Amino acid sequence: MDPLVRRLVIRIALRACGVAAVLAAAAWLLADRPIAGALAGLVLVLAWELSVQVRAAGELSQLFDPDAWSGGAFSFAELPQQLSDLESRTEEAEERLRKVLKALRSTARSFPDAALVLNDNGEVVVSNRQARRLLGVRKRLDKGRPALKLIRDAEFRNWLERGGKDLVRFKSPEKPDSWLEAQRVPYAEKQFLLLVRDVTAAVLADKTRSDFVANASHELQTPLTVLTGYLESMSEDEEFPDRWSDPVQHMASQCDRMTRLVRDLLELSRLETSETPPGFTPLNMMDVLGDAVQVATARSSGQLDVRAEIKSERPLLGDEAEIRSVATNLAINSVAFTPPGGAVVLRWQTGRSGGQLSATDTGIGIRREHLPRLTERFYRVRGEGSPVVPGTGLGLAIVKHVLTRHDGSLEIKSKPGSGSTFTCNFPAKRIGDRVLS
Repeated sequence: MDPLVRRLVIRIALRACGVAAVLAAAAWLLADRPIAGALAGLVLVLAWELSVQVRAAGELSQLFDPDAWSGGAFSFAELPQQLSDLESRTEEAEERLRKVLKALRSTARSFPDAALVLNDNGEVVVSNRQARRLLGVRKRLDKGRPALKLIRDAEFRNWLERGGKDLVRFKSPEKPDSWLEAQRVPYAEKQFLLLVRDVTAAVLADKTRSDFVANASHELQTPLTVLTGYLESMSEDEEFPDRWSDPVQHMASQCDRMTRLVRDLLELSRLETSETPPGFTPLNMMDVLGDAVQVATARSSGQLDVRAEIKSERPLLGDEAEIRSVATNLAINSVAFTPPGGAVVLRWQTGRSGGQLSATDTGIGIRREHLPRLTERFYRVRGEGSPVVPGTGLGLAIVKHVLTRHDGSLEIKSKPGSGSTFTCNFPAKRIGDRVLS
């Protein structure tokens, strides 16, 4: 019941009880004089009614014209006009509300992206028109259905189950040749907004770029191999003039750098274009980290203390070549940021939430503004007063792609002057139960 109606009913009931009580009291007091008793009761009822009307007039005056009532100039003749003004203002407010709702509906219809409001169980609460075009979601029939049953894609499922961080790309359930990109946005209590857009053009552009890089890298391999071979022959030739030794060594160093760049470009291109998810092969992490330690030690020319710490014997389930690439790239990256005399520790540990493969160094550290961009292609950090750190700038980009394929994520902690820690987090489903010998 409306609060205003409830108050009115209670007031009428109290008034009826009061009238009955006054009349009963007057009749009892003047039982031998019924006419006088009735008149006395009537006078009392009228007096009580007058007080009620005065209080009501006070409430009305506060509602419609407080200034007039405070000055004692309230008139019941103005009440119809006040009510009429109130009704007009109410109608104007309703009209404004209708216009706002109409504008919101128009905006939702013209919104180029699909928008779905999901509850905390991942069920569809409401969707717009574009959701049907991009995802095949029917506004009424699919209301209340889980989004994972409407969008049957492994990449999307893994992304949503991990909390929907960052962005995810997946194939359209309506058009197999189209690609979509989803973003999770907080919306309301126990609800979130799922925005989905068509990114087919961007995906095709990325594929064209990747194909070009892959083809160019393949074409560079042959001349680099020839150059490297001739340079090795000249450096080993005893009759080769000594004055050319330094230039030949410099050319060999640059050829080696170009060879590593080509190798990383080919690996990155393979990771970007490969649609086959990695398997669940149990990997002995002691062997994986041991090989990475050897590579990092050679890269540092023995000037760093590089070691591995195995705190769990449980294996990681994944692709061996890709995980070895992650460990090696993390180790080489730590070596690049650590001056001679420092230390690099590769660590593997597991827990209830999953496993962590980390690389910790005692190097120069990285400023906060660089951290978000470290996994970008060719992004290299310039240290305080030092030249650009050597490398191809592709190592961490490869790490990020491998982790994505293994349902993992990369966490970076660093402070200038205090070193850095790069941690690869793997979910529990990627950790084996059987301990490898």
